[in-house]
Amino acid sequence: MNLWIHPDLPSFQAATGAPYYVAAVAGRADGSIHLQRLLVLRERGALEATLRHELFHLAQTSDWERWEAEGAAMIFAGEAPLAAPFEGLSTERLDSLLAQPGDLGTLRRAEATAYWLVLSGSRLEATPASPRRLGRTAPGP
Repeated sequence: MNLWIHPDLPSFQAATGAPYYVAAVAGRADGSIHLQRLLVLRERGALEATLRHELFHLAQTSDWERWEAEGAAMIFAGEAPLAAPFEGLSTERLDSLLAQPGDLGTLRRAEATAYWLVLSGSRLEATPASPRRLGRTAPGP
């Protein structure tokens, strides 16, 4: 695994192609994680959760759709949604919004939608590669 901590935003964007509001990017093909500046992540109180989120992406099975991977990574990292989820959105459209949200608000709503879909148990059935169901972490009554 390679961990790249970028000294500035232009370096991060040049390496990842990600917009300014993305904190980190995991590259499954080469086992890399690219992080925004540590000062930014620390100021936001997001360093530990960001690392857990991206490590989850490196370890996840390759057959998950983007929304499944994002929702499960959020749950694994202990992240809570930062916006209201979209309603009535197809998973195909959700994958598209997660891949290219266009702005921070859309990304946050798409992440929240993925989080709640995974938490509700949608489509994360047991497989040989993932023997346990993820997302059943909601507090009980």
